Amino acid sequence: MPDKVANQYVVLGAGAPHDGELPAVLRDARTGMTVLDWILDALEANPTDVTIVVGYHADAIHARYPGLSVVENPDWEQTGSAASLLGAEIETDRPLVVCYGDILFRAEHVRALLAADTPVTMAWDSSWRHRYAGRTEKDIFRCEKVAVSGRRARRLGADLPVDWSIGEFIGLVCFSPEALRGLSALRERLPQSLRTAHLSGLLEYLRAGGMEVGAIDVAGGWAEINAPQDIAHFILGTKAETLRRLRGMMRTAVIQDQVSFRVEEWQKERDARVQQIRERFHGQQVVVRSSSHGEDSFTAANAGAYTSVLDVDIDSGLMEAVDRVIASYNNARADDQVLVQPMVRNVALSGVAFTRTLEHGAPWYVINYETNGDTESITGGVSDDHFTLFLWRDASDAPLPKPRLTAVLQALREIEELLGYDALDVEFAVDTQGAIHILQVRPIAVSRDVAGIG
Repeated sequence: MPDKVANQYVVLGAGAPHDGELPAVLRDARTGMTVLDWILDALEANPTDVTIVVGYHADAIHARYPGLSVVENPDWEQTGSAASLLGAEIETDRPLVVCYGDILFRAEHVRALLAADTPVTMAWDSSWRHRYAGRTEKDIFRCEKVAVSGRRARRLGADLPVDWSIGEFIGLVCFSPEALRGLSALRERLPQSLRTAHLSGLLEYLRAGGMEVGAIDVAGGWAEINAPQDIAHFILGTKAETLRRLRGMMRTAVIQDQVSFRVEEWQKERDARVQQIRERFHGQQVVVRSSSHGEDSFTAANAGAYTSVLDVDIDSGLMEAVDRVIASYNNARADDQVLVQPMVRNVALSGVAFTRTLEHGAPWYVINYETNGDTESITGGVSDDHFTLFLWRDASDAPLPKPRLTAVLQALREIEELLGYDALDVEFAVDTQGAIHILQVRPIAVSRDVAGIG
């Protein structure tokens, strides 16, 4: 983790207001957190090291985040993000991380930028053309594009021809002290060409002037708040990643603690992983589950294709269980994962819920459940106590066959709201105390065009 004291951070929130209200940084990102909450978490920064540049409603940011420095750009309607950045007070003796105020990104990408050895290092996305379903050619044309060779940027800017581009600049960049000293002259006299430039335009100006610009590919691991379906892509990943990101956000359900690791980590340091699991879940039996990159995605589904091992004794059966799960991947990738969690006990009802129909994406909740206490029987197709409930999405509240299903329905609706996405496959269990446990959340692999999925 980078030294939080040694770095400085600028969030560029100036720009046209959304719906005439608050700046983008204060918008709710459908998770109960503002965009700025997400950004501060990913930056891993001390509040005193963060400056927010806005063009309006600075008082609202001051009120909610009194520890942050807020700078107003009075000319935000006539200038671009480059001018907003250069209007902030920036020290030249420590690294600076800059981001747009309407994006979500991950802490690991900030760490990678700070660890790079180039004067300027920017984050870009090689999955730009398809990072959300239905992206238009018009949006691709106007986005801030990049041409990259190896780990170096060769051209940047919104004006870069699409057929020259291999990705999109995501609005996240790190400047070294060397680069900041080069920027200091621009602060004294801003070239006319940069007054309305995007951040990528500033980077291209520096690159064209001889400064090396490094490039870190986030491969789809970011989101823009103006594309609601992007939030779902940002949160939904492998089984382990999704549960880790949702844990703590949910109010109506429980997501168990976890230890997860990559296949290559298991192969190189299995003893350390075993020790980690034993320390975390001392005295408990666990379930060892698959969490492969090829298991489930927005375009393909492999539910039940890989092995899960239940009731594992962490003192005697752990290594064998993990090896069995990895073997079920057939040709496992080094970055495929394994997920270990405590067993959910005293299960009264369990199953799988779809928030749209699989065949046509119609707006029905389809809840397959059983009451024999086996959390794997429905997904494994071996249940002998199988019931199915179909419920129209907009139906008024009505008595359900099992009272516990009412709480399951509440949890499904909360997950949809958190993700801003309503085509989901959710594994769940309900214990005898009535607590809802979420075991997996994944997108349904159906066409968004079938029924206007969003």
